Amino acid sequence: MGYDKDLPSLYKDGYRHAFVAVGSIGNPSVRINIFNTLCEMGFAIPNIVDTSAKVSKYAQIDKGVFIGKQAIVNAGAVIRQGAIINSGAIVEHDCEIGEFVHIAPGTVLCGGVKIGEHSHIGSNSIVKQGILIGSNCIIGMGSVVTKEIRDSVMAYGNPCREVKKL
Repeated sequence: MGYDKDLPSLYKDGYRHAFVAVGSIGNPSVRINIFNTLCEMGFAIPNIVDTSAKVSKYAQIDKGVFIGKQAIVNAGAVIRQGAIINSGAIVEHDCEIGEFVHIAPGTVLCGGVKIGEHSHIGSNSIVKQGILIGSNCIIGMGSVVTKEIRDSVMAYGNPCREVKKL
């Protein structure tokens, strides 16, 4: 509809809902800044859930979450604000997804997985049940995560291994 600088006039004109449509790969700072600006201005930030997605009524979904086509979010899952659960991703029971996490298309998180804030899980990755992935991590596409991943690292492969500090 315009630029960030147009937001005050849009709000003044009566618009009350806004959604951040910027993605992120490894650095969600732009998403976070826009999200915070919208909140400070008074905009309500709804969730966007595709009609083909399946989300359990027993999942907890915070504000500003995007859940794409054919995604599944099962019972007991907690999805924090600003997260992206992209097309075809599966978030199994009792997973916890931190703020502004991006779960890329086709990723499978088995039960009880915990992902810290601002992390990116690459397309078609699989994360074993009960695994903790820290904050500010990048997991490369197609990875098979079978062990805990510390905060602020890039990791990838099968099996997934930490390859560098971020």
